[in-house]
Amino acid sequence: MATKATKQKPATDAKPKDRMAIHVCPNTSGGETDDEASARTLLRPTALAANSIMRMADVGFFDVNALIKELEKQTMALASNDMARAEITLLAQAHTLDALFNKLVTAGLQKTDLIQFDAFLRIALKAQSQCRTTLETLAEVKNPKSIAFVKQANIAAGNQQVNNGDDATLRAKARTRENEISPNKLLTDTNYEALDAGRARTTSGANSIMDAVGALNGAADKAG
Repeated sequence: MATKATKQKPATDAKPKDRMAIHVCPNTSGGETDDEASARTLLRPTALAANSIMRMADVGFFDVNALIKELEKQTMALASNDMARAEITLLAQAHTLDALFNKLVTAGLQKTDLIQFDAFLRIALKAQSQCRTTLETLAEVKNPKSIAFVKQANIAAGNQQVNNGDDATLRAKARTRENEISPNKLLTDTNYEALDAGRARTTSGANSIMDAVGALNGAADKAG
């Protein structure tokens, strides 16, 4: 009796691979425990970001650990002042926001109800504003603004002092200098002598054409 050959199935893992399980690798050389390694891994920004991306993507064929590895490559590039990834992201987001703006405008123009038209146009203009802001950010990343330091000088007692403080500090110093000025400065000008209350005064001849008034005799004046 002939027997039918059976095709053997390839061996597979008894337990399917969990692509959402983040690998934890303790640092044995430093005496790190499993709990400490788990806490360190949980706080890694790349691990947190990869977990969020995996859940938002809602796909099961991605490996979260491979995603963490790719994110770490990009963070290392950024640490080396490589802004290519950031520039690409900003430009892609600007295009997305521009597409959203045009989509909302087109949908709003098809509405005959004023309330719906207003709602679509309001959201469309918000998308347009965000697109503009994204492009401005991209321009600043490509061409950083130079920081100008304005030096202000104060002249005091013939010596020049350069201050780089803020406006409030400069104003406070200016008020202090004003308070130090003597209140009798105008009374001691070079064209006039200082006032001395105890000094004897001489008669001024400014109005010399007026003679001294003699003694008045009230009775004679009334009669005459």
